[in-house]
Amino acid sequence: MRLRVKLLGALLAMGAAVAAAEVVAHVVTERATLGEFRDRPAWTQIAEPPPLRFALLGGSTSAGAPRLGFHLLSVPKAFLQTRCGIEDVSVEVHASGGWALEDAMRSWWRNAQGRPHVLVIYSGHNEILRNYSLNMLPPPAWAQPLARLRTGALALRSLYLRQSDPNDHAYRGGFFCRNPIPAFECRANLRHYRLRMDALLRRCRHEGILPLVIIPGGNLAYPPVRSEYAGPEERRDEAERLFQRALHFRYFAPDLPRAHALLRQLDAFCSFADLHYELGMLHYERGEWKEARRRLERARDEDGYPVRMPGPYGEALRELARQYDAPCIDMDELLVRDLHRPVPDFEVFLDNCHFPPAVYEVLGREIVRVLRPHRPGGLDLPEVPMALRTDEWARLQWTPQTLAAFQSTVLTELLGATEEACLKFRRLAYAQHAMEAVLNQAPPDAPIRPALAARLAALRQALQRERRRTQEWIAPALRER
Repeated sequence: MRLRVKLLGALLAMGAAVAAAEVVAHVVTERATLGEFRDRPAWTQIAEPPPLRFALLGGSTSAGAPRLGFHLLSVPKAFLQTRCGIEDVSVEVHASGGWALEDAMRSWWRNAQGRPHVLVIYSGHNEILRNYSLNMLPPPAWAQPLARLRTGALALRSLYLRQSDPNDHAYRGGFFCRNPIPAFECRANLRHYRLRMDALLRRCRHEGILPLVIIPGGNLAYPPVRSEYAGPEERRDEAERLFQRALHFRYFAPDLPRAHALLRQLDAFCSFADLHYELGMLHYERGEWKEARRRLERARDEDGYPVRMPGPYGEALRELARQYDAPCIDMDELLVRDLHRPVPDFEVFLDNCHFPPAVYEVLGREIVRVLRPHRPGGLDLPEVPMALRTDEWARLQWTPQTLAAFQSTVLTELLGATEEACLKFRRLAYAQHAMEAVLNQAPPDAPIRPALAARLAALRQALQRERRRTQEWIAPALRER
């Protein structure tokens, strides 16, 4: 009897200790996530503040082309000045390439020049990318259940994030990624994103600032970076061989019915991002938009190293915007409605997430429209139906010359895009086609033409190399037939 009492007492003590540790871990996590954002930003006093003031938070899509002085709010600012007669409009930009929401918030908190009337938030693509090397080793399977506890998750996260790999972008053979980002890390990322966005919107409410939440759009035609196999383990090798054969008939010995049959065979027993991407693109090419979009969104959300914002982040933004009664623009819905792209693709994106000028213009007009009922700064904003004229684009530094330079820079970056397997040729094929179009549109005497031609040559060489490499990877599966 005494032994039972002692055991019960020991279990109760252990339970109390675990509960206390969980409370401490919760507090530590909250403080680490929000500690520096609990106080108000360090506003500076402006002697004669402009009648309409904006602040912009985000990553590279918000930053636009910093060397040209062009950002996501350049077009709405031009509309407000030229169509609405509000000459003095200021914009503080707290955005840069690769920044997650945390980085943009930190910049605003530390460097704010004054309280804005409107805070525009376009952030979400970089939440996963900023933390993880492609070659990180996940914690052993036996340890991962510990992540169900906050204390266990903190310990595993600390060990996991200490890793670094100088050969991060090196191809190491194989197809299905062997070092997936653990599920507990993905959950933690989304939870921290929600916490920070909630704190940001709550601060806007307290300070009398109107927040405008833009749900980032992503190119659904952009291929996944990493495929993580989900299916019977004993059929993993079979799945890889079937997919290799499907790629052969899809791209190298075109027989689309056979490729589709092989992909459907795979779909019957397993799931992975590249499988849904290839099925989605087959529907896309046939104009079957609903099924194409369903498959391509699944490919985006199952990507093991997402370079487009996953769907759950967009859902979190919608929910928080409703909770705080903040105006909200969904980029994917806007592209469908105003640019008639039932599947957001390379027609409205330069790569995975960056816009051409036409999309900045459509978004700029929508920003002004959405803000009208809220009368920012107490001002009445008229409608802005007219597009920007050529001379107005020139005042924004968007000439054919600068446009060619901007597009070629973005497209060339696809040469170094992250990869897990030898399927990079799909991105490079698009980049080559787009770069050819940019070169053809550049004036014959444009000084940038030699640089464009050199970049195009580099893309062609890279595409040939990647196609050969993929064919070599596929060859053993063809011999096994």
